[in-house]
Amino acid sequence: MVQDHVGASPWGFESLQPHSNCVRTVREHVFVTHRRATVKQALRLKEQGVPACQIGSSLGVPRKTVADWLAGRVPLHPRSSPIEHCAACDGPGHSFEGLPASYAYLLGLYLGDGYIARHPRGVYRLRISLDTRYPDLVREAAHTMAVIMPASRVGRVLHGARCIEVCSYSKAWPCLLPQHGPGQKHERSIRLTEWQERIVHGVPGLLLRGLIHSDGCRFVNTGRGGWRAPRYSFVNRSAQILDLFCFACDRLGIRWTTTASPSKGTVYVSRQEDVELLDLYVGPKM
Repeated sequence: MVQDHVGASPWGFESLQPHSNCVRTVREHVFVTHRRATVKQALRLKEQGVPACQIGSSLGVPRKTVADWLAGRVPLHPRSSPIEHCAACDGPGHSFEGLPASYAYLLGLYLGDGYIARHPRGVYRLRISLDTRYPDLVREAAHTMAVIMPASRVGRVLHGARCIEVCSYSKAWPCLLPQHGPGQKHERSIRLTEWQERIVHGVPGLLLRGLIHSDGCRFVNTGRGGWRAPRYSFVNRSAQILDLFCFACDRLGIRWTTTASPSKGTVYVSRQEDVELLDLYVGPKM
């Protein structure tokens, strides 16, 4: 196994712990921790015309603290407070909103050819199977995995001449990829959580890139009279994963067609202008 570890990244997502979800305020030299969500709720209530004393009473926050927030005295870069505990993975809490855009690419890889396996002591192994003929793709997958889970090393395991597995161990993988579950993906429900939807809505091209890099291809379609044209295809046995592919195409204005068989479904992107647009997001496999 070859070990890769990525530190600094283009997204600046370099911390070894998830970002805090809290801000601190000071009252009579005593530090009191308040969740950012509480601060935001207080500001929303102010916009609705609710007085500070009533806001403090409803949120359980001292009126003086609420008055400071409403006056704009909220730290822009607060000192991190103790990270909350995640009951699901028995580890630190997660800051899903702090995930970089490249998370959408990793999600696409996982939905295509990814798998999460349980190991002893509550540790999980994320495995992405890729083709050894495309070393740049393998490097991009390893880099992205390390950016999303910077405290864990990324390994590569060769299986035969054509298959390489990019993998990482962490207790938190099922939390970051909640589509994990028993059985094959096409035999269980595959639905995005609200925080995943927000990420995918913002960068649908990265989701398509991950899906194509794992379960898709770009090829030259031919016809009678020597007719030739590039075409994309994405194949997956899960109807819900196919729907996600089509949704991402719709977000970018890419037209698609689909065919179905008893065992597999295929989505095609065939029109020249749509292929050229998808090229901007996917690019060649290398």
